[in-house]
Amino acid sequence: MQAPVLLPFLSLAAGIVLSRGLMLAPRECAVAFALSLLLALMARLRAARLLPVAAAAAALWLGASLETRHRNLPPPVMDAGPHETVVSQGCVAESPAWSGGRTQFLLELAPGARARMSVYPRKGEPPPALSYGQRVEVDARFRIPRNFENPGAFDYAGYLARRDIFWLGSITGADGVRVLPGFCGSHLQAWIAGVRTRALQAVDERFGRDPRINGVMRAALLGDGSRLDPVWSDAFRRTSTYHVLVISGLHITTLSTALLLLLRLFPGHPLFRF
Repeated sequence: MQAPVLLPFLSLAAGIVLSRGLMLAPRECAVAFALSLLLALMARLRAARLLPVAAAAAALWLGASLETRHRNLPPPVMDAGPHETVVSQGCVAESPAWSGGRTQFLLELAPGARARMSVYPRKGEPPPALSYGQRVEVDARFRIPRNFENPGAFDYAGYLARRDIFWLGSITGADGVRVLPGFCGSHLQAWIAGVRTRALQAVDERFGRDPRINGVMRAALLGDGSRLDPVWSDAFRRTSTYHVLVISGLHITTLSTALLLLLRLFPGHPLFRF
């Protein structure tokens, strides 16, 4: 085969075009992608001649799934001004992090509509005890993220929108967050968040005596920069190694494991030779 990656590339592109033209639903594409992967595995074990077709189908539905995830939809609208305090209910969609005298967490107000919340406790107040999957009620002021108008500036608002984050919320005082009964979110995500919390606690127990090492290890291994001093971050930037803190080792490990598993399932096949 002269161009071993041509077929997967064309299939991936065809999936993107198909999903954009027919406006396929994310769940449909995800199910089809999972079934095509299962078909590819069965072809690998019992019918090797069908493997290229099954792999092309998997690439096609992967492209369709990626298109649904990055599809540009009209942003949701909140009927409130930036200086108006709003009482809202939602789900804690991300493990909270304590940084710079404030607690930050992700609040899902509705499917596909999230807000990045910042809680500023009053002097002497402990930060609110929050965890993934809790239903909460907040007294907050919301504003729409905006970019700096400098040429070549980072598209911060676009970056947040790709994560379904359309507002920045501010809460004064820990009593502005009230935990409600019930659980929301994904049980799998709750389990992952629990594992990450225990891993952070293990890092604190092992390296807690040295704040600098502790902060760097939390950022490099688990992507938690809440205990990084800005001076330490600047040192990494000056040496062009800041990506070590931005891209955590756990993410790299997960991606490498998935890639090695894929190559393990289809060893030596022309479709996967680069």
